[in-house]
Amino acid sequence: MLECMKELVIDLKGEHKVNEVKEIGPVEYGIKKDFTFGNGYLASSIIPGTHRLIFTNYSKLWDGLFISTIGGLGSELFAAGLNYVRLTNKAEKPTVLSIRNFGDGVQVVKHQINDLDSIYEGYKGKRGIFALEQYVYDVFAKDYIDHNAVFQIMSVGPASTKTEMGAIGSTLIENGKFVEGIDEWAARGCFGSVMYQNHNVVSIIFGGVYGKINQGIYDKNDKSTDLASVNEVFNKVFGKGMIETVREVTVKYFYNPELKTGGTFGCNYKHLKDTSLSFNWSSTYLTKEERERIYKEFIENHFLKQFNEEIIEKRSFRTCGEPCPTACKKYWQEGKLKRDYEPYEANGPNIGIFDIHEADRVVREVNTLGYDAIEVGTMLSWLMESLAKEYINPKELGVEKPNFDLKHFNIIEDSKRNADIAIKLLHTILDHPVLSKGIRYAANHFGDKAKNLALYTPHKKGAIAPAQYWVPAFFLPIAVQGKFLSYYKSDFKDPYELGKLCAQRAVKELYSDNFGICRFHRGWVEKGLQTILKELYNLDLDVESYCKEIVKKIYLDHNCSNPNAWETERVYDVIFNYLKDARDKMEKDTEKVDEWIAKFEKDKISAGREYWKLVVKGAHDFLGIPVPDWAR
Repeated sequence: MLECMKELVIDLKGEHKVNEVKEIGPVEYGIKKDFTFGNGYLASSIIPGTHRLIFTNYSKLWDGLFISTIGGLGSELFAAGLNYVRLTNKAEKPTVLSIRNFGDGVQVVKHQINDLDSIYEGYKGKRGIFALEQYVYDVFAKDYIDHNAVFQIMSVGPASTKTEMGAIGSTLIENGKFVEGIDEWAARGCFGSVMYQNHNVVSIIFGGVYGKINQGIYDKNDKSTDLASVNEVFNKVFGKGMIETVREVTVKYFYNPELKTGGTFGCNYKHLKDTSLSFNWSSTYLTKEERERIYKEFIENHFLKQFNEEIIEKRSFRTCGEPCPTACKKYWQEGKLKRDYEPYEANGPNIGIFDIHEADRVVREVNTLGYDAIEVGTMLSWLMESLAKEYINPKELGVEKPNFDLKHFNIIEDSKRNADIAIKLLHTILDHPVLSKGIRYAANHFGDKAKNLALYTPHKKGAIAPAQYWVPAFFLPIAVQGKFLSYYKSDFKDPYELGKLCAQRAVKELYSDNFGICRFHRGWVEKGLQTILKELYNLDLDVESYCKEIVKKIYLDHNCSNPNAWETERVYDVIFNYLKDARDKMEKDTEKVDEWIAKFEKDKISAGREYWKLVVKGAHDFLGIPVPDWAR
């Protein structure tokens, strides 16, 4: 454990310095600062899931504060003797940063790249973001290896240099070598675009010898690194030891024997069934029987079947790199790809692809170019439905017409056709003056018919694409949208109550994000974190109140949204159709949902705006902060 929380401030036009700071978490630290990332208070520990790297910054895409996370890399920042890093100013040329601590203090090396595009085009048989990280490895890795230091590299791809939808990616380095296909992404909020466009930083390699968590070398005076001490606390809270507790609460992410599948991909599809999304969410217009047919024929008997045969039956599971019994990464060994639900949903069924190998091709290109897979997948699904309906002329974008016709759809042939089109569009977006700026901006430049097919939540001058679940949660006017700081269950809630539950859930999500913990572990984190902090770190903290104050700051400092609600017909219809589907599943207490269905039937725009305002009012009332005048 560090004696105090330490930040490294790097001036891209000047020097760097290390300071002691009072903030105990990376979200608290990042509010009102420049580009920041950091680990959590438990980064010294042997507890699985506590070594996540958290980015807290202004997102240009969202036009507000955003939080994004990446697996495992908190260990390497801790090994450099640091909790937080902050970038200021902008380098003159594309720059690689090397942050290292080999026992003689924190050092920073800046390395300028003269021809970034040539690296992206091809370096040692790799392209895009993977070529850049190989280049950075070749320049810097020997120093880390020679000092027996742990290290990782995080980089941006062409999507960050050319669009507003760029992610930060990192391929796992294990025993000094890349593990191809085990890549992690801080994607939501598109901080890759921020890191490049605001600071001209394209890659950061960091690590050191302090603690060396991933090599099993710990400070024996630190109770959080002593297994007996950790087990004692877990037994006190949960009645069982650390590993047993973690395995029990993360069964979905490893393997669920009842569902005979595992990971977000397998378990989500088995859970969602007919509410699985397809064809740019147009599946939400279909009857339950029609949706069940899509799920049975296209997903369960093909898309999901392929996943289970190639990964689950072979038990091809990996971790993000930190010691963890969950092994949540479902790894297709032959193709060297990990398969997760949201990237494959957004770039699979939602763009008319139901063959997993065709989705593999699209996801691989999304990753190579360094896009946020959900954001660009939502852009693709909107474009492809617009092209299929000829609201946008296919010739204008240099592609053929996709097949979005459910009644005349061949799983193999049309999945390949749509994948070919999607890959072409991924490259078109890079250099397109309109599409490169994100879905909200683009939707306003192709006519009303196309615009009304787009899915996003507006926020000030920005917007963000929804997470891939048919619930209101991912279209609501909350402070940080596009993640899970919201009430995301599928049961109906009155919008005022829903707003309160969203704010409450945001507080709980900060138990993970603000303490550098993977949210897959939230089952034990939200119950045991306060005791763990007190018993292992001697930190007597009211975690609930502390996290609630941070959520209040986010709402107050960064506004919560626009007063005019959604901007496209498709989003209003998604909410309306959700209400009707939720009503069909209810056996009693239907008065409230019936009332809202009647309002949407009469005037969905007016009803949607009322719904929107009540969510805002509920969230603000829960947090005890003033409700905006327009939502009163």
